[in-house]
Amino acid sequence: MPKLQFATNSYKSSALQLSAQRVINAYAEAQPKDAKTDVAVFGCPGLVTFATLGAGPVRGMHVLNDVLYAVSGGQFYSVSSAGTATALGSGVAGTGPIPMDDNGTELMLVNGTNGWIWNDTADTFTLINDADFNAANTVTFMDSYFVTDWAGTGKIARSNSLAG
Repeated sequence: MPKLQFATNSYKSSALQLSAQRVINAYAEAQPKDAKTDVAVFGCPGLVTFATLGAGPVRGMHVLNDVLYAVSGGQFYSVSSAGTATALGSGVAGTGPIPMDDNGTELMLVNGTNGWIWNDTADTFTLINDADFNAANTVTFMDSYFVTDWAGTGKIARSNSLAG
């Protein structure tokens, strides 16, 4: 019986006569020398919608205390383990990525101009209006401080200890 050659990669050339292999929701795995075939193709699950968050696009996601938080368009959401999205705040301007990090209680978000704090204990989403806050493109939590870049400069800034 002749061996049947399965597609072992997914590739589509603009010249279909050269190659038009398309593997969707499958992966190839080399088999031992004594197997009945050199390569086995296994199916893998496809994508399914888990949650719908506003009009999109999703600009950032972060998990705090086993809850997924996300920004879609200009809205801030929580997403339950069942995929239920709840709008928690709005006004996250722009269209670019939204970096986020947390200190276990607070989640800080930045967009290159402003920053926001989600307080998980108080269930509040507020714009940072401290005069010492500078526009930031990145945020990380390190050694009890939120650390941000100071957009447009070579400087960084930090919060007070455990306080966004």
